[in-house]
Amino acid sequence: MNTTASSTQPPALSSTELDERIRAEGQRLLIEQNLEQGLAQQRLAPLEAGDDAALDRIEQQINECRDRQIRIQERVDLLNRRVEEARQRERDAELDHVVAVANRAREIGERLITEDYAEHAAVLVEVLGKLAAINALIDAANQRTTGTDRKNVAKPNLIRCHPGREWTEKETVRVGIHDRDHPHYGKAELSTNNPNVAYLKDGGETVPATMVIEREVLRRADMRREPDLVGSVVLPGVGPAPEGSGLTALWDERKAREAAANLPSLRAEIEASLTQEAASTTRSEKHVADQRK
Repeated sequence: MNTTASSTQPPALSSTELDERIRAEGQRLLIEQNLEQGLAQQRLAPLEAGDDAALDRIEQQINECRDRQIRIQERVDLLNRRVEEARQRERDAELDHVVAVANRAREIGERLITEDYAEHAAVLVEVLGKLAAINALIDAANQRTTGTDRKNVAKPNLIRCHPGREWTEKETVRVGIHDRDHPHYGKAELSTNNPNVAYLKDGGETVPATMVIEREVLRRADMRREPDLVGSVVLPGVGPAPEGSGLTALWDERKAREAAANLPSLRAEIEASLTQEAASTTRSEKHVADQRK
């Protein structure tokens, strides 16, 4: 059994811990400075009286006090250098962690490509090939019926935007007393003296002639102008998207927003895996160190 005691370095203090030590040493230095001032006042009486024994004792205390101040100041200077080193270590550790997270994300992405995507890529290519053939067939049919009373047939990839699709949106508008959406429409008449005021027909009370209201407005999709609607089905195009075709890239703005919303959970997953990996490494290193004792 190896009985030789191995010299181990104490764990490096953090910048916060070093700052605490510097503040504590500053308090000690202040105490010693106040003590020196008090001793200097005490020295005057034996100096005037010619009491050399008492004077020697007080001057020895003054010298010891000054020596302690010099050591404290040296210690503070050393700790200030150590705190800068600690802050640099912490900055380096933070950057190392940022890089580690990015590398782990890259590894996850590579597995998604090589495993999940590769598993379905062949099927996806086959589907896209069939879509391309269907699109070509529809193009030929639409070309054949051009100039007749037959309407063009929409391609499957345009199912995201049915012609005539309707929805409602809320908008804020200013309406006058003669607008049907005015709360007092048909119940009031404009004042002849003040165009901003109307009088209720029943009772004669005054009401605003114009009001700002919120109302629902009916919208209708236009396949040529609004191809990328909320809730649309996104299919990848085969080759560049023709002008006005309504094709949308597989990675559009909406998909980007959805991906951004999932970033916190992905980051949490990565952080957890890194923490688990670090804990496993620490256990392994401790086991090796125990074996060497």
